[in-house]
Amino acid sequence: MVEIYATKILPAEEYLAMKDDLLSILPEPSGRKINAFFRTSDAQRSLFGELLVRRLVCEKLGIPNRDLAISFEEKGKPFVMGYPVHFNMSHSGVWVVAAVASAPVGIDIEQMKRSRLEVARRFFTETEYVDLMNRPEPDRTEYFYTLWTLKESYLKAVGRGLTLPLNSFTVRIQHGEYRIDINGNFVTMNTRIIPLENGYKMAVCASEPQISQNVTLLPADRYPEVFNKL
Repeated sequence: MVEIYATKILPAEEYLAMKDDLLSILPEPSGRKINAFFRTSDAQRSLFGELLVRRLVCEKLGIPNRDLAISFEEKGKPFVMGYPVHFNMSHSGVWVVAAVASAPVGIDIEQMKRSRLEVARRFFTETEYVDLMNRPEPDRTEYFYTLWTLKESYLKAVGRGLTLPLNSFTVRIQHGEYRIDINGNFVTMNTRIIPLENGYKMAVCASEPQISQNVTLLPADRYPEVFNKL
């Protein structure tokens, strides 16, 4: 079963009051990277992205936080050497989300802002673009982000990032479910749109057949207390 977790970033004043305690949880290189951000919201998304992943991996594997070493594949996908756990993280707006599984998994979240038809025309397949334009105009923004997050989650699940062109595969609906079609053949990956909050779209793509529809919320202000026990 693929499990989904989410943390909402803190109001700026609350974050600044907790910042030192939160940074003390992370390795020094991570702290330097976070301190380099100009905007507090960007710093928080980066910070809680790493904290969320570290928390989940430590809890799943029983590894103390001080001993956890996260490595990265050539295309940037994170992993823990020698352990059968797969995870992926994404963030947008006020949300940081992660998926944990026993097989490859990808997750993507996007804050929906406006219909980006010029992006769809450039990066979607012809089938996807026609499908999008055939939707009633009020529905196009949401469907754009449905396609975008599904495509991003697939790229992250297979560990290719944006090195695999977005228009090299097509998201299609078959029997009421979204499937990934490559050259007329559906891949053996499972996809889901997971509801979180109005104004956001979140998708998961996984090798495992079961993807939870439930999202476990982990409050940001509890992280120092939780990591004191890890």
